[in-house]
Amino acid sequence: MKAAAKRLLLLFLTLAVSTARYADAQEIRGRVVSSDGGKAVEFAHVADSVGRLLAVCDLEGRFLAPAGHKTLVFSSVGFIKKRIHPDEEQTFLLVSLDPSLEELGEVVVKAGENPAHRIIRNARENLARNAPSSLQSYQLERYDRLVIGADSGSKLPDARLEQHLQTFDLLIMESIVKEHFTSSGGKTTEVTANRVSGLRDPVFIFLMDQLHSADFYGDRISIGGSWYVSPLAAGSPSRYRLILEESIPVSETDSLFAISFEPRPESRFDGLRGRISIQSPDWAIRSVVATPAIRSGNITAELRQLYEKIDNTAWFPVLLNTRLRLTVPTAAGSTTLAGEGLSQAVNILVNKEIATGRRMPYELVVRGNAWQANEAHWQSMRPDSLSQRLLETYRFMDSIGRVHRLDRWLSLSTALAEGRLRLGAFDFPINSLLRFNNTEGYRPGLEVITNERYSRAFSLGFFGGYATRIRKPLWSLEARYNMLKWTGVWIELSIYDKHEARESGLSDEQKGLLNPFAFRQLFYSSINNLQGYKASLNIPVGRITGIRPAFARETIGALYNDGNLSDGAIQANKALVTTISLAFRLAPGERFMFSERGLTRLSEPNPLLLAELRRMLIAMAGNEPYQAYQLRVSIDYSISYPFAGQTLMRLETGLTDRMIPALLQYQLPGSYNKYFLYAPFSFGSLEPGAYQSPGFVSLYLLYKMLPLRPATKKFRPQPVILHNMALQALPWKQLRDLGHDPYFSHPLIESGILVTNLLKAGSANLGAGLIYRWNRNQEEFQPKRIIFKLAFSFNNLAN
Repeated sequence: MKAAAKRLLLLFLTLAVSTARYADAQEIRGRVVSSDGGKAVEFAHVADSVGRLLAVCDLEGRFLAPAGHKTLVFSSVGFIKKRIHPDEEQTFLLVSLDPSLEELGEVVVKAGENPAHRIIRNARENLARNAPSSLQSYQLERYDRLVIGADSGSKLPDARLEQHLQTFDLLIMESIVKEHFTSSGGKTTEVTANRVSGLRDPVFIFLMDQLHSADFYGDRISIGGSWYVSPLAAGSPSRYRLILEESIPVSETDSLFAISFEPRPESRFDGLRGRISIQSPDWAIRSVVATPAIRSGNITAELRQLYEKIDNTAWFPVLLNTRLRLTVPTAAGSTTLAGEGLSQAVNILVNKEIATGRRMPYELVVRGNAWQANEAHWQSMRPDSLSQRLLETYRFMDSIGRVHRLDRWLSLSTALAEGRLRLGAFDFPINSLLRFNNTEGYRPGLEVITNERYSRAFSLGFFGGYATRIRKPLWSLEARYNMLKWTGVWIELSIYDKHEARESGLSDEQKGLLNPFAFRQLFYSSINNLQGYKASLNIPVGRITGIRPAFARETIGALYNDGNLSDGAIQANKALVTTISLAFRLAPGERFMFSERGLTRLSEPNPLLLAELRRMLIAMAGNEPYQAYQLRVSIDYSISYPFAGQTLMRLETGLTDRMIPALLQYQLPGSYNKYFLYAPFSFGSLEPGAYQSPGFVSLYLLYKMLPLRPATKKFRPQPVILHNMALQALPWKQLRDLGHDPYFSHPLIESGILVTNLLKAGSANLGAGLIYRWNRNQEEFQPKRIIFKLAFSFNNLAN
């Protein structure tokens, strides 16, 4: 029995050793690098002797291929193909590829003959099947990392900083996220762990989110805050130069096609150059390398993305590498910083039953304990261990952050960039310090609002100012309580003696000092004085970001009235108005980040629908109170055409059921006066306060064409065509009683053309143009027919 047991044990050990050797022999690992510098050759192809694909290298050039092949063929676009004959016992290969010195010449093909066009067309026809956003649901975990340091060879302005960056990096950011997506509920990204060297501010999470926003299945791709046309966009074969560089069989039915792409020389769109690999028969993206074809601004980026097929169901981006170059102006000239971003998705579940828990209305959520993740959690998600340089950077920067309170300085800088001065728990909006318009003259003021350091549950605000032209002090007090912080339910109370412009279209516009909409403040000529109080409640429901019932009781007085009133209007300088209103705001394209600092808007809404129904009880001296109803609807919408520019539209209407005092009537926004600055979504040939009515319908259209060529960094002319129309809408009760027809009258029509970015310096740009008013029978509105305008802003025309 003992001899039998020994023989059985010996047989088991022999089988185990043989099995282990056989298992080792099943795979061969390796890495592919460039002979010129030893850099990794990402997405290189590993094939057998007959050209059949065995593996695709990852971002570090690493591969895992089945063993047993006497010949392995390594290839990549831009490198000379190389054959390797591995030994039978060899389990790791380091392969060096020589760069190809051949340059691609102009390729002329007739329509229908270029195979790359057919491959791209097939990929477009299968977008709905392959794009992750077309899935019913998915769930994944992702590790993100961004390291920023000095670019090699870059001259730094300070010798101490240069010495520091030889040993340490400037900044390291890491995050671990859980991402959930359902076709009915959209996507939610939850940050479960976050770490920034020397800092603890969620603003950097937004940067990490932007780096991971590249989606090559869409028509446009966001890189470094700018938008570029994807090589898979509709019509790309006629605008992109596409060349089939390599075709490798994967199996009897599958093939992998490597295609290089770049904009054609005569093209004017913002395009990319690089290469894309597409695998049949799914015609799905396997890998992409892309960089902007034309550099604009101080940031350049290069993306590398790798896709894998998950559960034999859907192709999914599993690896993303982003390489950044940031040019920073300094006193000594300019310094270039280099950034390296890495994202890896794991634990991917596709079209499974996903339990997301309570649905949150925000796309990016940062948990309060994200900064407390332990090292074991980080190690479980990192694809590789941190280098000694990165560990030393963390140690050094964390100590610097504690000593010099870097978070405090970052908070101050962020608030200043948003137009606020910050002092501890209080913010002071800059645009409230001084204003000027035709009615108030100069209006110095001071506004104070508590921030999240005071309380995350509620905020208090106070404003005090003085209108110099009418010699009147102004003030307001308000308080907001966030009842349910995760759902956006809040209640607000305010009491005030303030001024408010009577123009339409002002409720949701940004009014920062460096925004073209702020120019409208110069044109106000009809302003009301409001004394009273107001209470409002905000309740989000689904994609409606706010249903807002409100109650207000105000004494409203007109500060200026130029007498251009519609027929039958009631002229009154003061009225006591009690208002019950219901408003809602629908913004399905809007994205928010929720963190311990509160809400941060990640994107502008598109479309944006605002609607408000008001029931007013109007009391004037010597008259019986009466009721009136007002309805206002505003829709903003933009459409981007990959190869033809962008259209922006605003449709507004305001209707009243009966004649009301002039101080309660609508006014169309006009921007013609002694100022000749252009203000978006306003009538450039109309004087402020000239078009006043109890009802109106207006349409504003902007078409931003592609930039003209040639272009430079400071000269990038972009034509903009505008067309504005408006009609008066008289009250339907009076029209019905008096038998008036038609219901709409007094048309106002104007068209114009602007050329922006004639002079560009950083984010500021200057342009010019002309506006022509078509109406011949409305000389009372504006005697001039052709108006000259300057277009000046610190960002693009629409924002």
